[in-house]
Amino acid sequence: MNYNQLINTVAGHYGVTREQIMSFDRSLRVGTARQIAMYIARIHNGEPVSSIAEAFGRNSTTVIYGVTAIKRRIEAEPELRKEVEEIIASVSKL
Repeated sequence: MNYNQLINTVAGHYGVTREQIMSFDRSLRVGTARQIAMYIARIHNGEPVSSIAEAFGRNSTTVIYGVTAIKRRIEAEPELRKEVEEIIASVSKL
């Protein structure tokens, strides 16, 4: 799985575009989609933070913040956990 496949899968799930995920749009839907893509790249695929930062055009601190934020939300929001699991299953099929 590469970053493009991951970003496109997450974008499709949230009804946003790849360009929006790569942009600096901070709206809730786009920001959540971006953070989930970073979370999956880091936790599920074990990508290094520096590689994720470069792929998303962000700095390492932003990636760490996003991954941590999604971890916390997954623990508190069972529906979000389910969404992330569905996205991981979709990405795993690619």
